Amino acid sequence: MPRENRTQVHRQTARPSTALHGFHAAVMRQVMADLSATIQQHDLTPAQLSTLFRLRAQGTLGVSMIANQLGLSSGTASHLVERLIGRALVVRTEHPTDRRGREISLSPDGQAFLEHFDAQLDTALGKLTHGVPDALLERLTGVLDEVLPYLDRGTG
Repeated sequence: MPRENRTQVHRQTARPSTALHGFHAAVMRQVMADLSATIQQHDLTPAQLSTLFRLRAQGTLGVSMIANQLGLSSGTASHLVERLIGRALVVRTEHPTDRRGREISLSPDGQAFLEHFDAQLDTALGKLTHGVPDALLERLTGVLDEVLPYLDRGTG
């Protein structure tokens, strides 16, 4: 890419990038301060937490699908699932059409954990945005609603 094009691309992304980094940092500071105790209490790794969110969004998944989505080996994903089963956050059932296959889904305890997590997240975000004028929050929400479809490409 010619230098002038790289400079133009840098200028186009520098301001949004700086703003997004700042926004992300503020959100993460507040969220981690409020949610770290819950995550530690359940002794969850980021991959385990991601698995719970994926199961909520997608229903049931096989261990190989979990491995693929998280970029893990099958053995690592299997160990991750076993730990979640041991914590009663997920259940493993027989595949309805393939007796050799197993499906992983959220247990009632796993669903309750995520509901509690969501409530804590809402509280953390409320603390973060406390004092921000309502009109500004409405604008932010509108912009995020417009941008998110471009960002959610099924990779997360």
